[in-house]
Amino acid sequence: MYQDHRRRRNDNNSAPSFLIMSLLYQIFRHLNTLPVKPPATIVLLFLNIYPHLYKYVNVFGYYLSDIRGNCLKPSDIIWRYNLYGFNYIPYNRLFLSAFIHADDTHLYYNMLSLLWKGCNLERQMKTTRFTIFIIFSLIVSHTLMVSMSYVLSEYFHFDGSLSGYNSCAVGFSAALFSMKYVWNQYHCELSNIWGINIQSKYACWLELIIISIITPNASFIGHLAGILAGIFYMKLSRQINMIDTFINSLFLPTQRRYTYTRGYATQ
Repeated sequence: MYQDHRRRRNDNNSAPSFLIMSLLYQIFRHLNTLPVKPPATIVLLFLNIYPHLYKYVNVFGYYLSDIRGNCLKPSDIIWRYNLYGFNYIPYNRLFLSAFIHADDTHLYYNMLSLLWKGCNLERQMKTTRFTIFIIFSLIVSHTLMVSMSYVLSEYFHFDGSLSGYNSCAVGFSAALFSMKYVWNQYHCELSNIWGINIQSKYACWLELIIISIITPNASFIGHLAGILAGIFYMKLSRQINMIDTFINSLFLPTQRRYTYTRGYATQ
């Protein structure tokens, strides 16, 4: 999740950059090796990449090329809420901002991260539960970011650049940090982060600090909100499992169940 950063990208009349072509090739190559394709992850990749390549994508009247008009800006959301209430909250800032990226490099690294995490988590969770998890992560992480920024600015008098209250953040990173936290809780082995060996369940915290140091434009509050969303998801996993079971029984009564053994789907 980047903040206060204008997008630099090709217009519709020019070919995608080498970085984008490399990203598309790596996505195709990785998906081609999977015996069972992850539909939710593929949809998420499309929802992030397509608006970046074609600037005239319009969602409910909002052009996704308008980074300033759709970015996650806590001060604008709080101002509208205080003035008009829930009826006039700019929901495009809360939700569409996740599918807008600052530039090709931002999109490239986020989508490679989504490709790996999404394929593995969707295989483990199954598609319905994974979809619920992503929706939960986006809603909770962005709501937490707005709330924390407001509290830091209003009650602790942090500068707007530190609290993120006046920031203009975009990108799928908050959800990616939530995904990273949940994945690491399922797989408690050692991880190597920039040459530092650490237990996987703590890896996202170290990565949060390192990214904030080496990437000044990265939104610390946004990434932190993503980790907290992952924590809340794990705490509520039993209730979410019940929702998953209900949806499967309601809409997919004859769904064939698959388990994964050594990369192959078996009934």
